[in-house]
Amino acid sequence: MPDSPAQPDPTAQWWTTTDVAAYLGVTPGAVSSYRGRGQMPPPDDRVGHVWVWKPSRIVEWAARRSGSRRAQQGDDVPELGAARADPDAEWWTVDDVALYLGVKPRTVVAYRSVGSLPEPDRRVGRRVLWRPRHIIEWRAGRSGDEPRQGVGDDQV
Repeated sequence: MPDSPAQPDPTAQWWTTTDVAAYLGVTPGAVSSYRGRGQMPPPDDRVGHVWVWKPSRIVEWAARRSGSRRAQQGDDVPELGAARADPDAEWWTVDDVALYLGVKPRTVVAYRSVGSLPEPDRRVGRRVLWRPRHIIEWRAGRSGDEPRQGVGDDQV
């Protein structure tokens, strides 16, 4: 497993999506998903095509989040990839399923395209959503001996 990315400078004027992701211990894609779903503070500004936040807003928000690993465990963030999707959430996106399975989102999309995942429980526009329990039950029912079907670049 790769080393955790360096923690961003809390005294910096701005944090990018990558900085916020490093601070939270998630992928930049997860931060983009949080932003798109309104699950985090909106960006404070846009520099060119890059969204940026004031570090103090992210630090305060992360401390208040009930599901935040930082709120539950203090400031020690586990390694990137050690994150887990919230099983108590109402819906999981492709990013959440990928996080739960420990694979990249594109692998989830590939598994879905060949029918290796349960059908989504809901569609919102182009976005597909699953009830977490359906993915958890599906994963529990899989044997570890199943061969890969040649999709994606990591294993489930």
